[in-house]
Amino acid sequence: MFEVALAIFPGKTKTFVQAITLGINGAYYANPLPLMANKEAYRWQASLFAGLAIGKRWR
Repeated sequence: MFEVALAIFPGKTKTFVQAITLGINGAYYANPLPLMANKEAYRWQASLFAGLAIGKRWR
């Protein structure tokens, strides 16, 4: 299993955005996994993700 991510923390601003996260993760299995009906099973699985942390900055 692996995961690579990039986190961006903007400087002190008056917006509610505190952090932005972008990344990819994946896994490789010894045997194919039947994940969905009527679909071919694969030994690997991968996904992309994005995150947004929001909130008020107090100081």
